[in-house]
Amino acid sequence: MNKVLILVLFLPITVLATKVAPYYPKEALEACVEGYAVLSFEVPSEGIVSNIQVVESYPEGVFGEAAIKNLEKSVSVYANKEAVGKRHEEKFTFEIEGECE
Repeated sequence: MNKVLILVLFLPITVLATKVAPYYPKEALEACVEGYAVLSFEVPSEGIVSNIQVVESYPEGVFGEAAIKNLEKSVSVYANKEAVGKRHEEKFTFEIEGECE
């Protein structure tokens, strides 16, 4: 079985603690497909992400929902109070480590 790697390039205002293993779409993993998704979301006063939208995804339609699942399964804590009440964008990159089977 291949290891999967999901890179998330977060702004310096963000600390993301993933509590569970990252989700990689089964069909994409079996077909050795790599790609990315850019998500847009808001940070209300509670500091938890909301109103998540897929801004861009490559290949189109493959990694958007997976990125949303990974963001929702994670605990996001915003260290900078200036982040609250604003929209943010983050890029999730999906890669497979090693050779595909």
